[in-house]
Amino acid sequence: MRRAALRAVVLTVALPWLGLSQARAWELGPPAAAAETLKQAKRLLKQGRYAEAAEAAREYLHHQPQGAAEDDMRVVLCRARTDGHLPDLSHSPGALAEVKEAAKSGTKIVAPQPLVSPLPEYPDTSRYALGQGSVVMEAFIDEEGCVVDAKVLRGMAEKFNQKALDSLRHAVFRPATQDGKPVHVYYSTTVTFSKGY
Repeated sequence: MRRAALRAVVLTVALPWLGLSQARAWELGPPAAAAETLKQAKRLLKQGRYAEAAEAAREYLHHQPQGAAEDDMRVVLCRARTDGHLPDLSHSPGALAEVKEAAKSGTKIVAPQPLVSPLPEYPDTSRYALGQGSVVMEAFIDEEGCVVDAKVLRGMAEKFNQKALDSLRHAVFRPATQDGKPVHVYYSTTVTFSKGY
């Protein structure tokens, strides 16, 4: 019953919004419909239509898909938000309090799983001049799996810090969950730059 309801919602709401007729959406069926939605969202992203790409991805993810299609759509959503400098709709003003409350509740939080973890570029002019070191960063991973509020806790020269932050801001995660529901979490990571990098 749940699959039938999901199919009806995806096919009658999401795909027509993306420009497909209901009749054509029904002909496609759920796997093809999901593939078409992903293709359209990627096209919107490539065209620089970030808000539309993010909306298509959110609409699709709202129906809780599973597997590779979910991961691909989450990557589209976070890239649209980052590249388009879109406001974070899942990051409520009380999110920090929610994170602290979730930690106190004693219910286990399943950590976010990285889907995309780009390596930072070594600063061009500094490869051999500044040597090596580490940049320790902290960020907020929201309910959509996107990185928000990344900052350096302990760093190196500014060029290195900026490259490390840029890579973290472009990371995408399967969000952390508590009792099966996505939750906001803090995430910390260390990037090490070395001459052999």
